[in-house]
Amino acid sequence: MTVTTHVGGFPVEIGGVGPDTLFVHGGPGLNDYLAPVSDLLADVVRSHRYTMRGIAPSPLEGPFTVAQHVADAVGILDGLELERAILLGHSWGGLVAAAIALRHPGRVRAMVLIDSTGLTRNGGIDEFFAHFDDAYSPEDAERVAELAREDDERGLTAEEQDEWRRIDWRYYHSDPANPPPFLEREVSPVAGAEGMNDTRKLLAQDWFRPLESQPTPTLVLSGAEGPFPPWVFEDMTALIPGAVAKVIPDAGHYPWYEQPTAMKTSIATFLATLADQEPALARRPPHGDGSL
Repeated sequence: MTVTTHVGGFPVEIGGVGPDTLFVHGGPGLNDYLAPVSDLLADVVRSHRYTMRGIAPSPLEGPFTVAQHVADAVGILDGLELERAILLGHSWGGLVAAAIALRHPGRVRAMVLIDSTGLTRNGGIDEFFAHFDDAYSPEDAERVAELAREDDERGLTAEEQDEWRRIDWRYYHSDPANPPPFLEREVSPVAGAEGMNDTRKLLAQDWFRPLESQPTPTLVLSGAEGPFPPWVFEDMTALIPGAVAKVIPDAGHYPWYEQPTAMKTSIATFLATLADQEPALARRPPHGDGSL
């Protein structure tokens, strides 16, 4: 069962049974798409999902910086009366989760970072985008080049933007010839651009370096065939004291689609280890009537 509550203008979907876990989706400038992960882990964690600011029904006004997204997440934890929680972040959401842990370490029990944007060097962002150019089939490469030229000349229609996203979707996965069904997502170009610019600025400042003095139980989970280079996850594991790495074979950027059992087992095993160390990680059911 899933219930919806509202915290400071953010609708929050709560479901599952287990330790309280705040889900932080990727982007920047996307809506929440982690419902399948919540469903997969329904007997492992008690999930709390929301869409970051910039896309309805969450607040639409900026700023859309990492600092603002951190403040929003902490505000949600406050509104839910969660003193501490596990953070589960995917892609760029993993970077935001790490920023929460850096600025508010007392609020974080542990982190599960799924094919996360890196926290060192350039975060692997340039290599991430280069992956698609290198992986395209000749036919897709030709069409993407056409769309890029048209975008420079006149801008793309909504239909053309959707076509480009659907082409790219195949190359997020280990088998581009047989990808999972296309993931429909809403996009805020303004929130995306500001969030990415701020992310690059923080990485250039080595902003996440202080994590090396903040032991945080962390599972660094990656797909063996994803668009980020392996050094992203190696650096992440080395940076965070208490981090352990797990690579899922035959999976890409969204491992819950290609290898759901392996992903669930990895997370459940990690959390079971935490529960042995911290009895307070009790199993709790959903609660509430949709309002706080």
